[in-house]
Amino acid sequence: MPAWTVADLSLRQKVGQLFVVGFDGPDVTPQLESLLTDWGIGGVLYFARNLSTPSQTEALSASLQRLAAEANLPPLLVAIDQEGGPVTRIPWGANPPSAMAIGATGREALAAEAGAAIADELRALGINLNFAPVLDVNVNPENPVIGIRSFGDNPALVGRFGSQFAEGIQRADVLTCVKHFPGHGDTVSDSHHELPVLPHNRERLDRVELAPFRRAVDAGVDAVMTTHVSFPAVTGVADRPATIAPSVVSGLLRDELGFEGLVVTDCLEMDAIASGIGTVEAAVQAIEAGCDLLTISHTPERQEAAMRAVLDAVRTGRLSEARLDESVERVLAAKRAAAADAGDSPGWELAADRVADVAARTASDSVTLVRDREGTLPLDGTVTVVTFDDADTSAGDGDSEVADLAAAVDSPDCSVIHRTADVTTDDAGTVVVGTTDASADDEQVRFVRELAGSTVRLVVVALSSPYDLRLFPEVPCYLTTYGDSDAAMAALGRVLRGDTSPKGESPVSIGQDSPDSNFG
Repeated sequence: MPAWTVADLSLRQKVGQLFVVGFDGPDVTPQLESLLTDWGIGGVLYFARNLSTPSQTEALSASLQRLAAEANLPPLLVAIDQEGGPVTRIPWGANPPSAMAIGATGREALAAEAGAAIADELRALGINLNFAPVLDVNVNPENPVIGIRSFGDNPALVGRFGSQFAEGIQRADVLTCVKHFPGHGDTVSDSHHELPVLPHNRERLDRVELAPFRRAVDAGVDAVMTTHVSFPAVTGVADRPATIAPSVVSGLLRDELGFEGLVVTDCLEMDAIASGIGTVEAAVQAIEAGCDLLTISHTPERQEAAMRAVLDAVRTGRLSEARLDESVERVLAAKRAAAADAGDSPGWELAADRVADVAARTASDSVTLVRDREGTLPLDGTVTVVTFDDADTSAGDGDSEVADLAAAVDSPDCSVIHRTADVTTDDAGTVVVGTTDASADDEQVRFVRELAGSTVRLVVVALSSPYDLRLFPEVPCYLTTYGDSDAAMAALGRVLRGDTSPKGESPVSIGQDSPDSNFG
């Protein structure tokens, strides 16, 4: 990368450098090319909608960087949210493990391996910035947006595992951006849809929410993403999202925590922002607050309008050009670091194999037997599998959870039913129920409670949120996998059959008791 400096850029280009934008489809759109050549945008953000094959993605990244070079602009930051688990943008290959699955293994080194493996795959695809890991401490079981994206509910554990994951990404020569500062783990609403308010006092924020971020900052993380959550203990008001609050970004993150890297906003089109002050005005206020890189993920019209608003704010004196230059310099510094780190890639195939290996080892060590009060495991005899997805109930059809859970049981005496079917106690044998975020589905809760009150031998497996147990504490045998990937289901099957012992320990409190099973 040439020695790009702030002085090399026009005012319009300096504004553009502060924006990362999303776009539709697998090709460079006319709108995106216009934003790149006319404004000199700083980067792009990939979603699954942009990615079809490894070769297509690699070519897309190369074409975007070529457009920037031809326009005599600094290279682009090419970003993605590749956390693992439920937030995995790459639609092929092995699904990286969720953060909570990694936390359940108790192995910090595995977090670093996962981060490095993911980063190797990204680098092979021309992606140089990962918006991961999540450092939110998921202390609220009712949290609708974080859940298994978090490493756990203990601030020290989240700090250790998150910092190791981030270090793994950086060690593999990809920039890492931890999120969502100052913390989205104790909310009961989702900032994609409304503005959550975290009412805790400052002592509590220091002890819980801020602790993982403090550790990551001390470890030298590249970037921090802000959250659209209100923190009255810091801002003094309940209606101001952290992203546009100077007391949070400049005061707390910069001055108190001493962070000198890149501050990135979460998407400014999320309703906590867009339905309040609006995306366009938020772009100006985010820079006023101290943010460097503004993310607008979806709408070209909003993207360009926000850039014009920032440009107008500088021209009218609302924003000083010196303030703009501070952020542009941080963006250019991040790009210089990305360019310096861009060594030879191991190739997508080898990188994908590493991801699959880490996913398999994580799954094997994370399946958690929360309890087995009646010694139901390992399974034997007749087994009936019940799941709650909406796919065809045939065990041989497609990739539905029905098929996956039945395959995990892998018993010649296994039958499969859907949630609308009756389970008769005479011929059901052991009933294995797979739940998925049961708190959002009354049908799941009703069905499991009815089974728990019957005479069937019951095994409940939480295929996503371990907190499902709180809804039916009477269940005698309960396991959780922290995700329903192929690797997780295979590991679950080995536990159910007794081929291996469950090794995971829940990194969140779910009302568990000590397992009393045949596993010893």
